Amino acid sequence: MDGFTSANMWLTLVFTIASIHLTNALPTADLTHPIAHIRNGSYYGTHNTHFNQDFFLGVPFAQPPVKDLRLRPPMSLNNTWTGLKNATEYGYACIGYGEDTEIGGGDYVSEDCLSLNIVRPAGYEHEELPVAVWIYGGGWFEGTALDPRYNSTFIVEQSVLINKPIIAVSINYRVSGWGWLYSKEIVEAGVANLGLRDQRLALHWLQENIGAFGGDKKKVTIWGENAGAGSVGRQLLAYNGRDDGLFSGAISESGPTAGFGLIDPIPEISEVLYQNLTEALGCSDSADKLDCLRKVPTDAFNNYLNSSGKTEDYYHIYYGPQIDGDIVFRNSISQIEDGDFVKVPYIMGENTDEGTGFIPFGINTDSDFTNYFAGWGLDNTTLSEFARLYPNNAPNEVPATHPASFDETIGLQFKRAATLMTDALFTAPKRLASEAWVKNTNASLYSYRFNTIPNGVPDYFAVTHYVEVAFVFHNVKGQGFPGLEPPYFGEDPFKNEPASYVELADEMSRRWVSFVHDGTPDYEGCTGPKWPKYTLDSPKNIVFDANVTTSVEPDIYRKETVDYFIGKFKAAMSFTL
Repeated sequence: MDGFTSANMWLTLVFTIASIHLTNALPTADLTHPIAHIRNGSYYGTHNTHFNQDFFLGVPFAQPPVKDLRLRPPMSLNNTWTGLKNATEYGYACIGYGEDTEIGGGDYVSEDCLSLNIVRPAGYEHEELPVAVWIYGGGWFEGTALDPRYNSTFIVEQSVLINKPIIAVSINYRVSGWGWLYSKEIVEAGVANLGLRDQRLALHWLQENIGAFGGDKKKVTIWGENAGAGSVGRQLLAYNGRDDGLFSGAISESGPTAGFGLIDPIPEISEVLYQNLTEALGCSDSADKLDCLRKVPTDAFNNYLNSSGKTEDYYHIYYGPQIDGDIVFRNSISQIEDGDFVKVPYIMGENTDEGTGFIPFGINTDSDFTNYFAGWGLDNTTLSEFARLYPNNAPNEVPATHPASFDETIGLQFKRAATLMTDALFTAPKRLASEAWVKNTNASLYSYRFNTIPNGVPDYFAVTHYVEVAFVFHNVKGQGFPGLEPPYFGEDPFKNEPASYVELADEMSRRWVSFVHDGTPDYEGCTGPKWPKYTLDSPKNIVFDANVTTSVEPDIYRKETVDYFIGKFKAAMSFTL
C-alpha cells in the first residue's frame, strides 16, 4: 500500500462523521492517545501514525447556544471535570444553508456546535509552536470547520518539512439567522453579530488553553477566505480597533478589510426579515420577541430560515456583520482610513477573475447589463458610468489572460459584467484597504494575486472565487472537491494537471506557514521571488501562476475603473461588511 492510499484510507475514516457526540471515557489501559490538560479538565485525542500528528477534535469553547442561550452572545464554559474527556471525533456543524454546510456537515448539524479542532505535529509537545486559526467562509450563511477541503493535516505536514512546525486550529461559528439576525431590537439587546462574537470567544479560549496543546498564545495568526476573510477583517476592526492581544498576524483570502463593495447590508431590509421571522414563528405579538424566539422548537426555527433563504434574492437577504456600535463599532472604510485597527503583519489577496463566480448566465445585451446592475438599487447616473467605464468587448475584461468562449446561454456580455463585479467586490476594496493599511501602520502588508485555473473549472469562469484554497491547504488529492457543481470544481483540482500545480501548492502552503511561523512569507529553499512588502510608493503583488512562474507585478491593474470604485466607496462611507 503506497503512502497516498493509506493516507486516503485514514482521511475517509477521519471525515466520516460519527453519530454519537463526544462523551466517552478513555480506557485506562490505552496509553496511545495524546492528552491535554486545559483549565477546565483534560482531553484525550487521537494520534495518526502516517502523518505523525495528534488531533483534538470537537473541543467545546463555549456553552451550547441552545434554549435560553439561543440568540445570545456565546457564554464561556463554566464547568470542570475529573478524568479524561473524548476529543477524537468532530463536533456538530452549525446549522447552515447551502453546499458548504452539506459537504462539511451533511445531516450532522446542530445548534450545539461551538467547538474547535486542533491539529499538531507530534514530538513538539514541550515546545511552544505558532498557531494558525482557520475561519471558514460561506457568505455567513453556510460553512463548517468539518469541511474536508479545509483538512489542515496537509499544511501542518508542510510546516514540518520546512522545519517551521505550526499548530492548526479550525473553529465553528453560528451562521445565517442563528448568528446574524439584525434589527433595532437585536441591537438594543446587545445580541447582534453573534457569529463574530463566537469567533472572538474561540480566540479568547485559545489564549487560555492553547499552551496545553503545545501552542504559543503570543504567535496566533487568524486566517480565512471569503466570509472568513471578511471575518478576519472585522476582528482587526472589532471594538473600533481595540487590541485585546488575541492574535499577532492575519491572512485574508478574497475578502478585504474594507468589505465587499456593492454587497452593502441595508438595515431596513434586515429589520423586515427579522419582523417576518417573528411573525412566521408566532412571536410578533410577544412582549419580548427574542425570549419568544428562544422557545421556538429548533426544527421550526430551522425550517423557516431554510425556506426563506432559498426563495429570496441572495444579495438582499444579507447575513453578516452590521454596525451595532459595539463589536462592529462603525463603518469599516472610515475605520481603516483613520487607522483604527489592530496593527499586525497581514497577507491580503484575490484571484484574477473573482467576479465570474457572482454573475448569472444570460447577460447578452446592453440592456441586460444595465438591468442587472439596476437590480442592485443603483441610480441612473451610476449605471451610465458603468456603461462608459466597462464597454462591451474591452481588451482588459476578465477572464483576462485565459482563452474562453461565450454563447447566449453563458452570456455574450458575461465577461463584461464579471469584470465590473471583480473590481467592485474585490479589487477596489482590496486596493483601498491596502493603501489605508500601509498609510496608518508600519506593520508589514503582503499582497498577492492568484492566477491559476485548477482542473474542473470551466474556461469561462477562469481564475474564479475560491480556487486558491486547495493550493494553500496543500490539498493535492482534492479531498472534498469531487461532486461539487461549477464554478467550484467538478472534480479533483489537480487531476491531469502538470507537476507545476503541485509545486505551486508546495510554494503557497509553505509561504503561508512561514508567515504564521515568522511573520514573513519567505522561506529557505523558496523557488519564487522574495515577496515584497506593499508600500504607497511601490504597491506590488506577488502573482501565483502554475502555468508560467511566480512573479511580482505592480498593483495597478485596471487602475481607472478601480480608482472609480475607490472614490465611490470613500464618498459613500456606507459599506459596512
